[in-house]
Amino acid sequence: MRRIVATDADGRLRPLPAPVKNAWVHLEAPTPEELEATARETRVPEAVLASVLDPDERPRAERRGEAAVVVVHVPVPAGEEDVPREDGPLFRLRPLAIVHAPDHLITVAGGPVPLLEPFLTGAVGGFGSHMKTRITLLVLAAVAEAFLQAVRAVQKEVEAAERDLARAYANRELYRLFAAGETFIFLETSLAEMRAALRKIAAGDVIRLYPDDGDLLEDVAIDLEQAYGAVEVHHRKLVNVMDAYGNVIQINVNAVLKLLTAVTVLLSVPILIASALSMNVPFFLFDRPDGFIDALMLIVGATATVAAVFWRLRFF
Repeated sequence: MRRIVATDADGRLRPLPAPVKNAWVHLEAPTPEELEATARETRVPEAVLASVLDPDERPRAERRGEAAVVVVHVPVPAGEEDVPREDGPLFRLRPLAIVHAPDHLITVAGGPVPLLEPFLTGAVGGFGSHMKTRITLLVLAAVAEAFLQAVRAVQKEVEAAERDLARAYANRELYRLFAAGETFIFLETSLAEMRAALRKIAAGDVIRLYPDDGDLLEDVAIDLEQAYGAVEVHHRKLVNVMDAYGNVIQINVNAVLKLLTAVTVLLSVPILIASALSMNVPFFLFDRPDGFIDALMLIVGATATVAAVFWRLRFF
């Protein structure tokens, strides 16, 4: 899908059928024909536009000929039709490229990027389609906020898994914690790379910076730092929680094994005595009329003695 918008004389974004000077071209899961047409009309190599369609593309900021390319990651909730979860990470990271062509701004993504919709429809103000740097910084700020929302969502899942795990030590709850930990790793890695890309942008090596964008650039840097800090803190907390639950489960398993061992020994006492009395050898109880009762009392007494010893040793 290809969408083209440009600011009209009244300062409003209007959709257009074809790119004009200073237009914003957005490509979402584009077809080969749309990539070829956009490359031809904007004079940006098709390989630059197509590279971001690789789901493993990493965040970066660089210049490719006349174009400046900024690639970021956008967290996408797992479970969507094109991003099945299957007990995996709660969020997947979708590459988004922001390309500064000589006369156009181009954004490319391999799938839906909901945070761009308010920009393309004009719901977010304070920029024109010709303000490529301002749009880039505003999108980066929206991406940082999306990461913070993802962190909050993952933390809620962690808290829910902790409550369920406290009631029943089941594999399902542990897998939920593992999936949350994997998600935190993805978010933390992506944010670290995006911080490096932002430092290159701040140095003025990739896109042209204007004096009015200084405060916005600083806000974006702060938002990314906050998102990275939140991911790091919650990830460490999750690791501690999983370690604690692992120790608790190990202690419970040891307690159960100790109890089963004690019960096995207690059951072995009457079996041992009964086996000894059932052997075909003379025994003084055989000549007594109440020998069977005496044998039962011997079994009960021996078992009670062993049970008292185990109780004193706190085996159960």
